[in-house]
Amino acid sequence: MSIFTAILVMLRALQPFHMDVESADARDARLEVIAWSIAQASKEMTCSEEFEKDGCVPKFKGKPEELAMGLFTIGKFEARFAKHVHEDKCRPWECDVGQAKSLFQVHVTKTVPRNVWVQLGGTSKKSTLLSARAAAAMWSRAWQCGSLDRAFAGYMTSYCQATEAGETRAKDYLANLGRYRQLMKGQ
Repeated sequence: MSIFTAILVMLRALQPFHMDVESADARDARLEVIAWSIAQASKEMTCSEEFEKDGCVPKFKGKPEELAMGLFTIGKFEARFAKHVHEDKCRPWECDVGQAKSLFQVHVTKTVPRNVWVQLGGTSKKSTLLSARAAAAMWSRAWQCGSLDRAFAGYMTSYCQATEAGETRAKDYLANLGRYRQLMKGQ
């Protein structure tokens, strides 16, 4: 099973956001774009598979599946992979009151400058891949916080201080990583 297929299986298993109105086919097509984008960003950032070549310098110090499950967990908690968030149609009180874009709730930072950030909204393959890359860059920085709970806190707040929300996400990440590994073994 490919990294893309495993992520897609996991996305399909999630309960759709309660306000999502889309046909099963439209949802599946949107989830395919998300799965492909997470897989591509994960392979690019780790110089894996087709990105494994001379001169490629990994930007993420873990394994591709660790990055992919980080992005999966972030998207699950930050936006529930909701259609309206993916479409860049957040309600006024959502998306950190307009300060965050994409399924991964990316903010303008040194890692993600405004000229990149403005391109992150939307369901196209291009914008979804850009948002996965931006989130992967942010997760790569947060990954250095020393523990999973601190890494998730670092992604959410830019501070490597343990929080209850970070701990909850860390536990979910470990469950997601376990499920991913089962899928890769064909179980």
